[in-house]
Amino acid sequence: MQHFTTAIPAMKELEEWMFRKMQDMFVDAMRSTLEMLDQIILEQRDRERYRVKAERETSVNTVFGNIRFKRRLYMDRQTGKHVYLLDCGFADDAVMAYAEERGWQYIFKLPKKATVKKAIAYLEQHPAFWETLSEKQEDIAFATEDDRWAAADIPILLTNWEKARRCVIYREAHETERTTDDQLTMALTTYSFQAIVTNADLKPLPLLRSYNKRANIENRIDELKEGYAVEQNSQHSLLRNLLFSWIKAIAYNVMVWFKQTLTPESLKRCEVQTIRRTVIRVPANVVGSGRYQHIRLAPNPTLAGIVDTMQHKLRALAERFILVQQVA
Repeated sequence: MQHFTTAIPAMKELEEWMFRKMQDMFVDAMRSTLEMLDQIILEQRDRERYRVKAERETSVNTVFGNIRFKRRLYMDRQTGKHVYLLDCGFADDAVMAYAEERGWQYIFKLPKKATVKKAIAYLEQHPAFWETLSEKQEDIAFATEDDRWAAADIPILLTNWEKARRCVIYREAHETERTTDDQLTMALTTYSFQAIVTNADLKPLPLLRSYNKRANIENRIDELKEGYAVEQNSQHSLLRNLLFSWIKAIAYNVMVWFKQTLTPESLKRCEVQTIRRTVIRVPANVVGSGRYQHIRLAPNPTLAGIVDTMQHKLRALAERFILVQQVA
């Protein structure tokens, strides 16, 4: 009996073993996928333009560890330069020119390189370029700093492009807090940007929706990063990563239960950033003096309606628990 008892791993050891196995499985799957894509590029490339020069090994760091894989280096006969086609992505001048010659529509996301960053900086200095995201509105409505989303539709010419193309830059506002040395907390608004190049004749809102149809998983990834700070995992200590993961998994499930059980229908599908901004981070003042200090919220009919709905649903939930106990 003692032999069987000591041979069985403890729960902690089992978790560590499973985590390492998952890391290895992800690394192997990602390596196979990248090398498979490189093989597809080899078979479908323009053979008259790109000649295989060599096959070299590289690596990329991920949350599951370092992944080493092989990719091919090509000689571009038109430019005389060496290029890794696997690294080019789809927003390449040759790919877009190929699609344009055949009348195909494309929507590609641009990396924020020097030219795109300069365009964003220019737009920030000229706010009249930003417009609100609308689908049916015929006239352009210019955006303000308070709008959650805004877009700027401009032509852009990257250094390796032969011509300028339509680029739509999207600006998303994020409310953050900053504490000064005197412990004064201020609400600040920061922005994140993304750029899309396309030849489709769509307004900014349906264009963004069309691009996002490729996979809704990125929205979930953004919510995990922005709402639950998953990217702040240590990656240096396995036990710390496990603890952080469990804490964030519990927080995620608590938030899902809160949205589905207590919030009104308008908030059930909202991300945690929206819940935090609408329900938790609300303006208020500390009033009174001495032992009679209390918090007074600013007038907010929207928040008042949300709180009333939450109170009603909480009472209904409590009545259900009482009924179940009486039946039991």
